[in-house]
Amino acid sequence: MNSKRARSFKARFKDKYFRDNWVAALSRMDGNPFFSGQNERHWKATVDFFLRPNSVPKILEGNYDRAPAKARRGEVDYSNGWDGGEA
Repeated sequence: MNSKRARSFKARFKDKYFRDNWVAALSRMDGNPFFSGQNERHWKATVDFFLRPNSVPKILEGNYDRAPAKARRGEVDYSNGWDGGEA
C-alpha cells in the first residue's frame, strides 16, 4: 500500500457513512459486470476508485448499474419496470 492509498483509506474510515456502508457497496459491486470492465471504455474498478470520497454513495445509489440494452440504445422498454429515470 502506497502512502497516497493509506491516506485515502484512513480518511474514508473516519467517515461514518463509509464505515457503515463499505461492505454493502462491495456486495453491490460483486457480480456487476460494469466494475469488471464490461463497459464502453473497458474500465475496471480499482482500490483507488473505491477509496474516493463519493464512490460508496454512488455505488449504493445505483449510479453504476447497467440500464437494459434497449434503454441504452434509446428504445426504452418499460416491461420490466425500469422507467429510465433515476432512483
